[in-house]
Amino acid sequence: MQEAQFTQSQDGYRGFRSHLPLPELQKLFDYWLERHPEGALPRRADIDPVHIPSLLPGICLMEISQPELKAKVRLAGTRLREGYGMELTGRMLDEALPPDEARYWQAVAHRVAVQRKPAYGVTRLMGENRPTFHQVWLRLPLAGENGDVAMMIGYDAFLLSKKADALVKDSGKIVQIA
Repeated sequence: MQEAQFTQSQDGYRGFRSHLPLPELQKLFDYWLERHPEGALPRRADIDPVHIPSLLPGICLMEISQPELKAKVRLAGTRLREGYGMELTGRMLDEALPPDEARYWQAVAHRVAVQRKPAYGVTRLMGENRPTFHQVWLRLPLAGENGDVAMMIGYDAFLLSKKADALVKDSGKIVQIA
């Protein structure tokens, strides 16, 4: 697993959306924006995955503990279970994943929680007895009662093809909204 790298997007939400490489990521981002109150982040109560049924297999909800900003998977769609070869629902990332992968995802959770902004990226997912996949992902912050980021909603796609190789030439990079 590569170290998480972050870069800033200069043109805000519209520019961020235009860089999302898959229509599923764009669809979740649009849904999140629709529930984005003026001047505040959407809350978990504003989000209902039932409204985006076509995305459910790739959806994840992660709780962000305060103040340590550790991520616990509250919901992981079937695509995540298939991609990782295990059930992630109900597990802390640092307990469920190998150390390098856990560090990568904790860095993503930390950055989204601290900056209160969406992030997307691509990484290679490798494991014993399975092919190498490219994992294309999106994480969107959700506010808690006090306004801090309490959760993230995300989408993950696992790609295995020459097209995926071309799509992910910047594997390991995480793009963050300015």
